[in-house]
Amino acid sequence: MYMAIFAGGFIIKKMVRRAMGLAGDDGVRLLSFNATVDTKAVRKQLKLVINHDMAFTEDQEARIIEESARVFALNNALVATVQHTGAFSR
Repeated sequence: MYMAIFAGGFIIKKMVRRAMGLAGDDGVRLLSFNATVDTKAVRKQLKLVINHDMAFTEDQEARIIEESARVFALNNALVATVQHTGAFSR
């Protein structure tokens, strides 16, 4: 989920604002980054740490993969609840 926020947080933020009728960053601060933050560099560093600096057992890796599939499915289900709302209109 963190990678998605870094990669497309601005898109998610726009959709949430539109769907909920929010103004400014109230309610979407989690998806807001200071203009000086290089989210591409943060994603790259996060990948390096996860892939090289964290040691997981095979069982832990399998559980992480299983959980990520569940998270993906739940995120899709969440998006489906608002896909026919104003959040998806331009």
